[in-house]
Amino acid sequence: MAETGDAPLVAKGLSKGFAKRNADILDRMMAIDMQIAMAAHFEIESTMLCQSGQHMIEKADPTIEFGLPGAIQIDGNGDIGLTGLAVNAGLSGVCHTLFHKLFGANTRWPLGETRGTCHLSPMSSAHASPSALDVLLSRASTDHLSAPAPDKAQIARILSAGLRAPDHGKIRPWRYIVIKGKHRAEFAEQVVKAMVSADPEVPEKKIAKRRQRFSEMPMTIALVMALDPESKIPLQEQELSVGAGAMNVLNALHAEGFGGFWVSSDFAGQPCFRDALGLSDAHRLAGFLFVGTPDKPVQGSKRPDIEDFMGFYKGEPVRFGADQ
Repeated sequence: MAETGDAPLVAKGLSKGFAKRNADILDRMMAIDMQIAMAAHFEIESTMLCQSGQHMIEKADPTIEFGLPGAIQIDGNGDIGLTGLAVNAGLSGVCHTLFHKLFGANTRWPLGETRGTCHLSPMSSAHASPSALDVLLSRASTDHLSAPAPDKAQIARILSAGLRAPDHGKIRPWRYIVIKGKHRAEFAEQVVKAMVSADPEVPEKKIAKRRQRFSEMPMTIALVMALDPESKIPLQEQELSVGAGAMNVLNALHAEGFGGFWVSSDFAGQPCFRDALGLSDAHRLAGFLFVGTPDKPVQGSKRPDIEDFMGFYKGEPVRFGADQ
């Protein structure tokens, strides 16, 4: 951004010309925030969810400005950085330091918004925690999904969140099979084959619907449980760990700007289907996640009041409103 047009009058006075090398000459007057670029600088910023409670909001200004900063003098000292050319495309919005800290420099944001330049400012952990909670509270399932799905690097990072689930005894029961691209149609045929094997009289309408969903979803993730029945850790806890991992994956998808939908199956136990996926006797399927980019912002259904699902123990039996 150009400095004020009468900066020479403020800096030294009209008779003395521009300030050249006294870096602290303006210290007592103003604070200067200046960006220096080797070439034309172009920024596009976009909005994201949860504007309320953000630490910085910039209003949209859909204009392009070209200007030569009048208060900067190019003095030929060999510093080619101060060329004075700036381009500002003002499609600005909101960005939050927390996402950068939690999820890194990502290319997508919640609800499928495209990420642009992010201006970061310091925040305390006290301010960061509510924002992380806002992300979790805004997640909702959707099967209205289109391309793109996460790429190879993105899905590896997203599935890594599943490995952060509680894991009593370090059983590590999580296994994920990713189906995408040209392999979706072949996988859909394996689903149909398993459906017919489980129920030879399955309605053709149901077959057609399953074939379409599994072949057209941008990505499908099979949730495989590698359970150890001989372990001292109860099988139920191992299964719960797989469920917790799947929930972490759904939350990570949401945080990265993608959508997810968890579906179960009535055919996953068929030997032909298990063989097609390469599952052993120790493997079981907990269902599938459909993955992609939401066709539109996901609102989600209204959740019930938490007061009906929580209680405080005070020396007497706890009763829940949801059970009344």
